[in-house]
Amino acid sequence: MNNGDSSELLNSWKEIAAYLNRGVRTVQRWEIELGLPVRRPRGKNRSAVMAIRSELDAWLKACPVSSEVEKNGHAAPPTLFATTEMQRLNSLLLQSHELHTNAYRLRTEVRATLGALVDNLKKLSVETFPRTGSASNHRS
Repeated sequence: MNNGDSSELLNSWKEIAAYLNRGVRTVQRWEIELGLPVRRPRGKNRSAVMAIRSELDAWLKACPVSSEVEKNGHAAPPTLFATTEMQRLNSLLLQSHELHTNAYRLRTEVRATLGALVDNLKKLSVETFPRTGSASNHRS
């Protein structure tokens, strides 16, 4: 972006806007709507702001490029929401895959455990209630 000043720190909305070649209201809107990385030393919403050039540059690089041009001739604002939403969806998809894999593994373990339980019950049944060769010993 604008490299006129070598200072890494930008100390006002005006400096941030000038660095990004946009208006003050635009960069303030980007903070609210798109997560423009600014810092507030007092931690209050309406206090003074600061920004670090390298963080702004990284934020811009993370935003997809839009080929649309606004009516005023400036490039459309970055669609960080779309990028953030895609990252969230990718994360959820990965989580879903891990859950599916774990569910499959657990089902396999349960089947094996149930098979072993049935085998043990059969053995226990034979040991506890041995069969005699005749059918006449069974009660109706």
